[in-house]
Amino acid sequence: MAETAWVRPSISAWLRSTATARPESLAVTCTDAPGRLTFAQLAEAAARRAEELTMVGPGDRVGVVMHRSLETVPWLYAVWHRHATAVPLGPQLGRPQRQQRFARVPVGAVIDTAARSPITVLDARERPHTPHRLDPEVPLIMFTSGSTGVPKPVQITHRNLRAAAAANAERVTGTADTVWFDPLPLEHMGGLLPIIRAPLYGMTTVIDAGFDADALTGRLQRSGATAVSLVPTMLRRWLAATDAVPASLDAVLVGGAATPPDLVQRARARGVPLYVTYGMTETTSQIATATPAMLAEDPTTVGPPVAGVTVEVPAGADADAAPGPLVVRGAVLSPGYLDGDRTGFTDGGFQTGDLAVMDALGWLTIVGRSDRRIVSGGETVDPGVTEDVLAAVPLVRTAWVGGLPDEEWGERVVAVVTTDAPPQLPELITRVSTALDPAHRPRSIYITDALPRTASGTVDAPAVRRFIADAQPAWHA
Repeated sequence: MAETAWVRPSISAWLRSTATARPESLAVTCTDAPGRLTFAQLAEAAARRAEELTMVGPGDRVGVVMHRSLETVPWLYAVWHRHATAVPLGPQLGRPQRQQRFARVPVGAVIDTAARSPITVLDARERPHTPHRLDPEVPLIMFTSGSTGVPKPVQITHRNLRAAAAANAERVTGTADTVWFDPLPLEHMGGLLPIIRAPLYGMTTVIDAGFDADALTGRLQRSGATAVSLVPTMLRRWLAATDAVPASLDAVLVGGAATPPDLVQRARARGVPLYVTYGMTETTSQIATATPAMLAEDPTTVGPPVAGVTVEVPAGADADAAPGPLVVRGAVLSPGYLDGDRTGFTDGGFQTGDLAVMDALGWLTIVGRSDRRIVSGGETVDPGVTEDVLAAVPLVRTAWVGGLPDEEWGERVVAVVTTDAPPQLPELITRVSTALDPAHRPRSIYITDALPRTASGTVDAPAVRRFIADAQPAWHA
């Protein structure tokens, strides 16, 4: 693309510009719907829907339920047409989870294309009495799990999105010939970015209505996909289900969780054009990405930082040093959480919470976490969220939640509860099913009289894991 594409002022302007320059080019389609939208059609549909959002003005926040359908996209762009801020919401969220998010991010309206009326204006009983306007330079607020156990609202600016798009195009792919197949949840950064980048690149986004490992190869072939985004669990399932990798694929971008070296090697042996990426919502997705050539040399690496990103590994300046905490700087870095929480944000950059080493080539290897975060199937899980729900069940005294290695999920969430009397397992399961999103629900629950503790009184996690290894779960999903 022309260099000027990277300096256009807003998402809405990007779409209008591309609709003028490439009106008949395909912008977005969906695997379960016959419809398709060219850039001109998408711009027109967004403008029409924007006329229905008369209650929305510049800087207002609007919740958007991100159904995996063609209809979601023009509504999302309609919000940006009004110079408002979109707050993506997962379709799976129940009312308690939505209200939890609205408590952190007050919104004036919610768009849900599956509802009888797509626009719901929230009244005073459903939203806090606080201002809900933002700087129009912040078109997006994404939620992520933080160390406090409460999803954190991350501000994403137009500058962040432009920088991330440019970095992805430089390291992976992004041209007018790109057809990006998108099976990831649209309320997550990895799933949403192809829709936002489509007008910047002039590329086509194909929304997958629902990931199906057995059907993926056929869907990739029929769509003519040149790139696809997956999490490691998806990649593993796909490799088990297919014998062929479509010849049209130039890039299979895998991230959202650690990609095991054995999976990297298996994918390479099957001819998958694999790119392993590392990033987070606070950095607008990618921090570093390893190309196929890099992975051929080192299947454990996530590669060097992408363009415009600088990193610091204080204790890991060379391959022989101990891992150190990873700090990130650059134009992709969010200005911070919406509510003033500055956890991780410092004058020197963002403290990712990950431990890493950097070799002489500047390639990063992520070796673990400095906190208790679990990543299961590409979803970030805060153990504290699940522990609080379990501890509130009658007869449960304390709860410990952790992640165990899992070939399919990367990590699976397990829980150990202590009790003076046998808890009612049906009530326990009902509580976690209603109060927690699917990612935070434990797949196994163990019961014991007491949790082992260190001399300082903290839970002895290695001892808990040894208990789990020798015990039988009271319940298993």
